[in-house]
Amino acid sequence: MEVIIETETDGLLYGVEIWFFASVLEIKEALHKYHGFPVSRQILIVDGEIMEDDGNTERYNIVQGCRIILRLEPEPEPEPEPEPEPETEN
Repeated sequence: MEVIIETETDGLLYGVEIWFFASVLEIKEALHKYHGFPVSRQILIVDGEIMEDDGNTERYNIVQGCRIILRLEPEPEPEPEPEPEPETEN
């Protein structure tokens, strides 16, 4: 079945084909495969409820044409490189 994914920030719509009893994690993996959204940054929301990765379409009443909101967590800040230690003469 096809569901509609709407990005929370700019309202862009993406169609994603999923299995009728797909897990939320499988939906996230499909979004990554077809649209490039990193799985680790995705938060999916339906009817105001954040969907847990181990939930599935049945638990959240996801049906053909259902709209799911995609919130992307910000990219993590890169860790600063350690300062080189001053050299000491022996």
